[in-house]
Amino acid sequence: MSKQNILRDGIEEFFQILRKDKKDWGSFYLDTYVGIWKEFFENYFREMKLSEDEVTRCICSYDRPFLESLRTILKPSSKRFVKGNVAKMISSNFMNKVPDFVVFLFCGLAKRGIVEVKINGKRTIGVDVCWYWKEGRFGRIGKDILKSILFS
Repeated sequence: MSKQNILRDGIEEFFQILRKDKKDWGSFYLDTYVGIWKEFFENYFREMKLSEDEVTRCICSYDRPFLESLRTILKPSSKRFVKGNVAKMISSNFMNKVPDFVVFLFCGLAKRGIVEVKINGKRTIGVDVCWYWKEGRFGRIGKDILKSILFS
């Protein structure tokens, strides 16, 4: 399995939310963003015990400066660096093994940094970059992913 197959990026589509009026953020998130990554989010919402109303409230609680600052830190060159570090960490720790997991970077509700779900029987480690940014722990993403892989 290649690094591309291990690491999925669901971040870019999220930032289209900034083109919307804030009153439309909840519907954009649920209808558009969640729709793109439906299998993951169905399991994520179930694992987090979230209703659509709670999801809408969480998304609408973000403010533009927070999302703009996150988008800036995740500009394409920085995101390639983050993804490269994650892929390198996975490769170096699982060089001779076929991984039984996928790492999915996404913009979630900032409730938990790492959320593990099963999709079609495959372990998916969801990494909520919003949580890491909000908590000031962005530099720990790689370590937390490795911890989740090794100790879950």
